[in-house]
Amino acid sequence: MLPRMRKGEVVSKKHDLAEARRAEIEVWYRGSGMDVAVPVPNVFNCQLKAWANLGKAIFFIPTSSVLTYERFMTAVGQGNHWTVKDEAARAKIGWEPVETGRWFLLEVSKDSPRLKTSRKDLLGQIRLPSLEEYAVAYWIHQALTGVRLNPSTWCWLRAYFGLGALLANDNAGQLHVSWFGAEDLASSFEVGGGRAVEPVESLPLAA
Repeated sequence: MLPRMRKGEVVSKKHDLAEARRAEIEVWYRGSGMDVAVPVPNVFNCQLKAWANLGKAIFFIPTSSVLTYERFMTAVGQGNHWTVKDEAARAKIGWEPVETGRWFLLEVSKDSPRLKTSRKDLLGQIRLPSLEEYAVAYWIHQALTGVRLNPSTWCWLRAYFGLGALLANDNAGQLHVSWFGAEDLASSFEVGGGRAVEPVESLPLAA
């Protein structure tokens, strides 16, 4: 049985971090000219706090029918990036259309974790972000926190480029995507590493 409220008593509502995250990301999308409706993530305050303490944050990526990667990059002022405008090169990219809008969890340390680890080895340890996931996280995280991902390091992406693969880093406040050939996928680099990404709906959620 619920306790009876006293007359004049005010019940304070617990701050809902999931709703706060939903709202700030939707405001960013709409403020950037993208008509994206963001649903509330199915996570509890304690889980969001735990992830934040581990240097991770959640982001929402809409379905490609609502917002394609090309439209996203144009909206953030990078419509001239080669991954958008160079059709011959784009034909070599392993695109991952987003069938259903989803929340995902990404490591958001300034520098890329797991430096000096080859892409071949990383794929046996973690799930790397796709090109689309990285682009969304890069721009939203920078806008909401002022932190630019990988200004001095770079991150492998799980997107392929022909027989090679894509990687991403920061270039003076803009997302820079480039690629290495197949011969480099088993090589380790001093400033190259990988960030783990996980779909939120597949993670165990704390009660």
